[in-house]
Formats: sequence, C-alpha cells, structure tokens
Amino acid sequence: MINNDETLKTHSNFNVPILFVVFNRLDTTKQVFDIIRKVSPKKLYIASDGPRDNREGEKEKIESVRDYALKSIDWDCDVKTLFREKNLGCGQGPAQAIEWFFENEEMGILLEDDVIPGISFFPYCEELLYKYRYDTRISMIGGFNFFDKEKISDTYYYSRYVLTSGAFASWRRAWGDYDFYISKWKLLRQTDFINRVYPTDYQAKHYAAIFDNALAGNANDAWDYQWSFLNLLNDWKCILPCCNLVKNIGFGEDATHTKSSNDALAKMFQALPEGEITLPLKHPLSFNADITRDKAFLDMQVAKPKSILQKLIKKCCKILRK
Repeated sequence: MINNDETLKTHSNFNVPILFVVFNRLDTTKQVFDIIRKVSPKKLYIASDGPRDNREGEKEKIESVRDYALKSIDWDCDVKTLFREKNLGCGQGPAQAIEWFFENEEMGILLEDDVIPGISFFPYCEELLYKYRYDTRISMIGGFNFFDKEKISDTYYYSRYVLTSGAFASWRRAWGDYDFYISKWKLLRQTDFINRVYPTDYQAKHYAAIFDNALAGNANDAWDYQWSFLNLLNDWKCILPCCNLVKNIGFGEDATHTKSSNDALAKMFQALPEGEITLPLKHPLSFNADITRDKAFLDMQVAKPKSILQKLIKKCCKILRK
C-alpha cells in the first residue's frame, strides 16, 4: 500500500485543475478545503450560488464561506471565482458552474462542499484523466464504491451507470453536450430506449418518471440525472474504484436533501469504509461493464415493488398490531 505521506509529497502542487462548488455550509467547506490544501492544486476554481429569497441570514453565511475559501489559499495558485448574486438552485447552480469550469479547462476534478476525498483520489483521477483523455467511450471517473467492503484494492471497474455523489473527474469533450432539460428524451420517450438501458420494467419506469420531470422543467433540485441521461444516450461508461475513496458529510439541518443523519441514505453513506487505492493502478483487462456491480447499484437505487400478497400481509400485520 502506498503511504499517504509519500502521496502528499508526490502530488502537492497538483497539476490537474479542481472545481470546488460551495454554498452556505462553512463547517463542511472547511473539512473539504483541508484536503484541497494538502494537494495544493496549481489551478483552483471556486463556484458559489447566490442566497435564496426569504432565507434570513443566508447571504451572510454564503459570504463567510467565500471569504474563508479565498483567505485560506496559502500556496501558489491560479484562482478563478464564479460568485452568483442570485440563487440558481442546486440543479442549475452546479450545472452552470461545471459548464464554466470546462469552458476554461480541458479536464479536471469536481468537488462539492460536503464530500471529503481521500488523498489517493487525486493521483487516481490524474492518471485516469490522462489515460482516457481521448477515449470517447469513457465519460467520467468517480470516487464512490458501495459494494466492496475491503479497504484496499488495486484496480477499478467500468459501469454503465453514473455515480458522481459530489466527487468525480471528467473532460470537456464529455460535458459539451450536457442539456439540463434533456430535450432528446421527448422523442426517445416514444421508443423502447428506456427498456434497453434498464434491465427491469420497474427500474425503467422509475427513471422514465425522473426524465419526464427534467423534460418538463421541474428538475431544478438536481443536475446529475441529466448527466446520467447523457451517458445512457451515448452508451458511455464510467470508471469507479474497487474501494471507496470518498466520504459524504452532507447530512444535517443545512442539507438540501438529506436533513437527518438517521435517514437511510445517510446511514448507507456513513457505513462506507474509507479506503486508499494502491498506486500505480492496475488497469482492467476487459472493457466490459461490471454486470454484477451494476445490478447491485440499480437494486440499491430502485427497490423491487412488493407483490399484492406481500402488501396484503403487511396490511394485516398492521391491523393485528393495532
């Protein structure tokens, strides 16, 4: 296993540009920024959405986060900022920030303010960004792994499905066709497209409803479903590590989606082991997507609906308990 101190020595003054998307949470921003400082990227982009209407004190919170980030850059670094005056939402906000980032850079790493990557996440992304720089079959490099319990591994796998969760790397060539309102879904909705990319009828219906929502313009609370659609549309593959490299800390009252650490999603993230990938990487011999892990991912995302008998038994149990 590579030593973290050795990794830091090798990868301080990191050459790959980093986009850091922040908002109103100073505590989580500080924790993620501590990791960014350790790798000391030569180029750092900071994007911040504006305050929401009728949110008392939010403007001051946002300003404190921005001030902290700028004042904490204590290494030689080219810094660019995108600080919005008005709120775009947690869909358009990050989407436009990523678009701005790739207008300026060919490739890079994207971090949100509530996800802490391990140190080896950075050289892992760096090596793979250059290896697949011109390979249009690959769209992104993720850091999460929900399935492998071992803390140490020496490779990665290919997936048909997007798993960003606030920490990933990509290229301008992949992001260029991103469409927040997924206009191509209008025609594909009339075909068997969704059933070809999702293996079961109930999973296909689940994601069709999500894409319908985006097409209708109601998806301002998300940007990654549209990214998933683009990946499916182009039959791209994502790279994911064979051990978990990132930790999600975005659960609490200030969170947008998961406001309780007792929520099932929060518990799932908190239970993930924190690993460090072995360097140098060992690349897969086959380009095929990992069917087993992809199935596990979909089963985790969309539970199989209960049968009529199961629903009836559950209802009877409730009546008996009363």
